[in-house]
Amino acid sequence: MPRESRSASRCDVILRLLGELLFRTIARATGRLAARIEDADEEAEKERLRDEKDRLDKELEAAARVYYRHMFWVACPVGLAAIILGTFFPVQAVGAGLMFGGLGSLTAGCYSYWDEMGGWLRFGSLVVSLAVVLLLGTWRFRRRNTNPSRVA
Repeated sequence: MPRESRSASRCDVILRLLGELLFRTIARATGRLAARIEDADEEAEKERLRDEKDRLDKELEAAARVYYRHMFWVACPVGLAAIILGTFFPVQAVGAGLMFGGLGSLTAGCYSYWDEMGGWLRFGSLVVSLAVVLLLGTWRFRRRNTNPSRVA
């Protein structure tokens, strides 16, 4: 596996693990609070625990937004770089793997942050991605004139 592909997959794995760890930690705390709310006897205690649970839920939402934003800003450039490297890689199977992995990384990055993106960022990310894929595809698979004396 090429070094670029390994580092790209490491970045994706690290981001996912950090996000899952944060989500699990806050989800466990929220679950424990829900159980404590049911077990609480006094109404004031229940209200305090509900407020704490609401605070944790808001904290989880904010952390998820930050995580998905970082996922987008890491996965999209890495995906585009992998697609470009795969186009120029001399070994066809490795190049195809890089391009396929790049498309997957690009897709994961855009999908994870799509709901939070502004309209211009959505449009810009789609235009840049489509332009890179179309330009590289037309360059890579263009017809080459095999007979230089023959002009069409």
